[in-house]
Amino acid sequence: MISRLYTLFFIAFFTGFILLSCSGKDKALLTPQDSLKEKKLLDSFSENIQYFPEKYSEMVTDTTLSNGFRVHIKTQTDMESSVLKAYQLDSITHKNYYRNINAMVNVYKNGQQIFSQLIDKPFFYNQYSNHKELLAKMTLKVAQVNQLDDYHSDSNDDVQIEFHYSDSDEKLWDRFVLRIQENGVYNISNFVY
Repeated sequence: MISRLYTLFFIAFFTGFILLSCSGKDKALLTPQDSLKEKKLLDSFSENIQYFPEKYSEMVTDTTLSNGFRVHIKTQTDMESSVLKAYQLDSITHKNYYRNINAMVNVYKNGQQIFSQLIDKPFFYNQYSNHKELLAKMTLKVAQVNQLDDYHSDSNDDVQIEFHYSDSDEKLWDRFVLRIQENGVYNISNFVY
């Protein structure tokens, strides 16, 4: 009978020792991030990814001017290219992708097409190569016809289309003016502000 008591005592002692050894004290001191790192799950919870705009969009502008020009501008979301803005906040990496916007511009004079061109960033930095790095941080915000007389235009025999690019915070701006003459010849002016 005494040997049974010793056996029960040893079984109870070892069971208690095992239970106390597995108390989870080492896990209790881990932060949630450390626990996720240990299980290799942190990456799936530590990123917040958003796209602007979320879906494809397009806008069409068709304008007839008093000088005989007709301008057709179709702006559309480029779903394949974007500008990334990433930042860290409360151990979460936020990645905002701002999709580029392209504009298909068709210009007609007295019913005849004189200009047809996809206007995108390379269209401008092929002429202004020093703007390539700046434009890489920006997306197209506005494409508009502007026929207001200004000091850059000496006649009413052209059409002026403005393209405004900006970064996501709208701290950097770059403006291009595309002037198309009656014969389809064009030139580009740049104004940084």
